[in-house]
Amino acid sequence: RFQSARLVGETLMEFILTDRSLHGQHLFSKHAGIEAQETLSQKQNLEKVLRRAWESGVKQILCISNPLLTEVLTAHAREWPFEYSVMVPNFAQFVRDSSHYGTTGAAVRRVMKMPLLGKIKLAKVGALNAVGVLQSRFGMLMTLFLMAETGSFFSAKSSGGMKVKRVFMHPQVADLALSLGCAELFIKFEKMVRGEFGAEPGIVTRNFAALAALLKNQSRPVKWVMAPFNPRGYAMNPDRESCEKALASFSGNVIADYWNLAGTIPASESEPRLKTLGVRFASLEMSDFLDDKFKLPKI
Repeated sequence: RFQSARLVGETLMEFILTDRSLHGQHLFSKHAGIEAQETLSQKQNLEKVLRRAWESGVKQILCISNPLLTEVLTAHAREWPFEYSVMVPNFAQFVRDSSHYGTTGAAVRRVMKMPLLGKIKLAKVGALNAVGVLQSRFGMLMTLFLMAETGSFFSAKSSGGMKVKRVFMHPQVADLALSLGCAELFIKFEKMVRGEFGAEPGIVTRNFAALAALLKNQSRPVKWVMAPFNPRGYAMNPDRESCEKALASFSGNVIADYWNLAGTIPASESEPRLKTLGVRFASLEMSDFLDDKFKLPKI
């Protein structure tokens, strides 16, 4: 097993590295986020962080599209053969593109970046679901958009030849679909990721209780979910109790996110709680490995 595995009752804990620090995201400090982004945007620093993560025992990475990260991972693919998962869409980039080109223009730009085979697949899916497209159904149109974005990761040029293991839906898309009661999107997303790209589908959410209830009623539910779980109940909607109750009966794989709230919860409190939940996976930030003294939690 991976060196990152820690015994958790009858299960194993594995840590998954996210790239939020590389994109300037920080839970509580905009300044800290920008500072980490500036540091990690330097190739030698990014290489150092990825090397430390791998040597510490982290073997999985979850990221959105980023040319520098792809370049570094490709260059060191044999040295650090991370299990590679991606999240779509790159929401911040989509917002920027929408402000310049409009929503339709932003979507068209993604389609144009797809390889020829990807465009053919997209046209096929659109044709098979023509009624939904013509009716402008949210679930169908969003599926086509996510397919266009996902396709970029399966282009030899943009992926550097790395094989994508899983494709996760961005929380802003997933939670919007949940608020609209659009079960169709999750069904079509699962079918699209498996059928068109041969990868495992996943969902990132801030409302685990609602998502778990929806997936329970689907014949082919998504089996990978990333959601916040921490002793404070931060970002656990509608509340911590509901999310933990839903977790107890969820049959898929759950990645505990924000489990120590960017290190603001003492290890003596956050780590036992993570162990009690019995989850098999938890997230770590790239910025964690900027600290020379950082060690993987002993869970």
